[in-house]
Amino acid sequence: MDAEITVRNDPESGRYVAALGDHDVGVIIYERRGDRAIFRHTIIEPEFQGEGVGTALVRGALDDLAANGLSLTNYCSFVTEFMADNPGYARLLDPARPGRLQADGVG
Repeated sequence: MDAEITVRNDPESGRYVAALGDHDVGVIIYERRGDRAIFRHTIIEPEFQGEGVGTALVRGALDDLAANGLSLTNYCSFVTEFMADNPGYARLLDPARPGRLQADGVG
């Protein structure tokens, strides 16, 4: 992939957005509850699946949570799989409300 993937938080819509140039190509849908984000679903445009967009999106979103001192409750299997491959991010999970920790194919 030639273009750089950028990730931005759009708190008004409750989405982290991955963009290639001026085109939004993926989102993480989330809710904010106090000092915690609840990740619900990751969506990548079909023509960009398998191109690293999802990985860049999740990494950017989790890095943003860490930078802002937020914890995570996760219900997205794609995020669960990313965290299994990148265990350093497990520190972000809210210990009292981690969400779903097993990837089950529904994300």
